[in-house]
Amino acid sequence: MTARDEPLTTRPGPLSSGLVVVTTRLLPVYARDRYYDEFRADLCYLPWATRTVHAAGLLLGAFALRRALKEHPMTSTASTTVYWKCRIGRHHYRTVNDDNPENRRSTHLECMRCLKFKEITEYEKATWIRNGGMMS
Repeated sequence: MTARDEPLTTRPGPLSSGLVVVTTRLLPVYARDRYYDEFRADLCYLPWATRTVHAAGLLLGAFALRRALKEHPMTSTASTTVYWKCRIGRHHYRTVNDDNPENRRSTHLECMRCLKFKEITEYEKATWIRNGGMMS
């Protein structure tokens, strides 16, 4: 049986599987199942000779991964202020094309100050044209 005759995926050996088990035990409880499945799947696609080395590298990186998983996310948003005219309903709308590249002709209204989104219906478009560009 040559290297070309080997199947693309095979089960990891006992040593590399054991290293994956030890690696996942070092991680927080809520992340163990996910990373166990992910690490095992990675081993299944690696050549037989490099599986143990890869599993040992995962074990060495487990401490940094645990630290990263325990950190608080840095994506907290600051509180935004709303312009006083927008609070009383006096938005400054502008017409914006939709982001969908398949339908560039579709537009909507968006407030320039608070970014409030407002759909334009066909009736409102006809009223806009009939009133000479003035919203009623």
